[in-house]
Amino acid sequence: MREYENTLHFIEEHPLSTEALKIDVLVIKMKKEVKIKKNIGKIFRKVNVVEFKSEKDYVSINDYYKVVGYSCLCKAFENVSLDQVTVTFFEYKVPKKLFKHLKEERGLSITEPYDNIFYIHGELFPIQIIVNNARLSENEYVFIRNLRSGLSPKEMYDILHALEQEGYTDRRLKYIDVLLRANSNIVKEVSGMFALEKSEGFKILADAFAEHYKEKGWLPEFMNEILAEELAEKDAVLAEKDAKIQDMQNTLIEQAKEMLKDGFPVDLVIKYNKLPRETIESLADMSKSDS
Repeated sequence: MREYENTLHFIEEHPLSTEALKIDVLVIKMKKEVKIKKNIGKIFRKVNVVEFKSEKDYVSINDYYKVVGYSCLCKAFENVSLDQVTVTFFEYKVPKKLFKHLKEERGLSITEPYDNIFYIHGELFPIQIIVNNARLSENEYVFIRNLRSGLSPKEMYDILHALEQEGYTDRRLKYIDVLLRANSNIVKEVSGMFALEKSEGFKILADAFAEHYKEKGWLPEFMNEILAEELAEKDAVLAEKDAKIQDMQNTLIEQAKEMLKDGFPVDLVIKYNKLPRETIESLADMSKSDS
C-alpha cells in the first residue's frame, strides 16, 4: 500500500472504549428451549438483546447499528449461532427515519405482524421494534405501557396493585423504584390512596414510598402512623422475650436455692445450674444468714 501512504493512517491497536467491555442493554438468556406465546417474545431465542428507550428518546440509525454490533459480540462471547440471537427495541414512536434507511439503503423489508410490533427481515438475526404506546393492549402489556412518566394517580395506583397481585421480587421492586422516580410529582397523592389499606403488600409499597420521601426530606402523616405501629409491634415482641428470659432466670434461682439448702457445694451448683458464680455465692451467703 506504499503508493497510498499519504492517504491511509495505520493504527496498530485501536481501543473502542476506555472502560471494561460491557454493553448498556438488557440481555435475556433462555434457560431451555421453549415457545413463548406472548407476542413481544415470540421471536426470542437463546440470547436476546433488549434496548429500552424512554419516551424522550428514540432509536436512531446509529443506535440501531450500535445494538446490532453489541449483539454480534454476544454471539461471539456466548458461542451461539446467529439464528440463536435476537434483538428487541422498545420506543415510543414509530422510527420512520430508521425504517426508511433500512428499506432504501439496506434493502430490508419490514412487517407489522401484531399491532405496534414491527419485524425487520433480512438482517443478521431476528429483530423487532416495539412501539410502546396506546395501541399496545392495556391488559396484555400493562407493565410495559406504564413504564413512563406522566402517569395519572389512578394509573399509578392500578399498576402498583397489579404488581402486588404478581408478588414481589427484587426485579419488580426495582421496577417500582423506576416508576416512582419517573412520577415523583404524584407519589404523595398515590401513597395517600394506599394509606387506607393494611395488606402485607402495602407495607412493602410503603417502604418503597418511604425511600422517596427521605430523599425529599419529609414523611406524610400516614407513614408516621405505619412506622409507629411497626415500632409498637417490635417493642411488644421484645417485651415478651424479656419476660420469658426473666421467668427462666427466676426458675434457675429457685433451683439453686433448693440445691444449696440441700447441702450441695457451690461449685457443683454452678456446674449444673449455669448461673454466674457471683449469683450462686450471693444465694449461698443468704442461705447461711437465714439458717
